[in-house]
Amino acid sequence: MPAGIDINHTLDPLLRRLVLQEGQHVIGDAYDHVVIMFSDIVGFSTMSSTMSAVEVFLMLTNLYYAFDRLVDKYGVYKVETIGDGYMIAAGETLHQ
Repeated sequence: MPAGIDINHTLDPLLRRLVLQEGQHVIGDAYDHVVIMFSDIVGFSTMSSTMSAVEVFLMLTNLYYAFDRLVDKYGVYKVETIGDGYMIAAGETLHQ
């Protein structure tokens, strides 16, 4: 089991048993007060198919710029941006 993982307190008992029966490893840490937010633009594929590449680029740039300002303002951790998805984590001290 990776360091920092206490499988007895992290997983639901049934899930823990299934994971161990399959011989799989659990990667993750448990925190009491953490929020993970993932945003996704509903209808992005349809919407972007009617736009030029420049329009899609500008739309995402403006959106992510606004998100990035909020990330800086509130001191949360930006995890990832992929396509139209944006993910942040906030709460207890998070590992860098």
